[in-house]
Amino acid sequence: MRTKHFATAVLLALLVACPDARSHGLELQPQLREAERLYQAGRYQDAAHEADKLLKFFPDDLQALLVAGMSEYNSGNYLAAQQHFKKAHARSPRHPVVVEYVALLREIEYRSGSLSQNPQFQDSNNEYETARYFKRGYFGPGFTNSSASLPDPGIATAEVA
Repeated sequence: MRTKHFATAVLLALLVACPDARSHGLELQPQLREAERLYQAGRYQDAAHEADKLLKFFPDDLQALLVAGMSEYNSGNYLAAQQHFKKAHARSPRHPVVVEYVALLREIEYRSGSLSQNPQFQDSNNEYETARYFKRGYFGPGFTNSSASLPDPGIATAEVA
């Protein structure tokens, strides 16, 4: 019993005497530090790429999930951001950043439909899909980004034969 208290006292003294040992767990990893620096510089796609490299090795790292999700959101890739924030929400549902971005993604999903079905949020641009939406008369938010050949629906006109 006495040795247990002695060991606890020694560990407590070491923690008090060595501030580096206390803050070691709070320091960001170099890859995450680089991703956060890129995010703060406004290079969101590069920041998301750096955070994804870290997530390959540590898929449950909350800080990496947050940086990757915020970077994907700010670069306009809402589907990938939603996936990152779902994982972050599973780890820490009350984290303020998670709560804020989940609410923003829900608002986007509410206004434009399901993110996975909306062509605006799909990765590949497909001109045939654009033609299909144009033929149906769909000029919603997904029309402008479904094909790179028609940047603005205002200048897209139907050809009369």
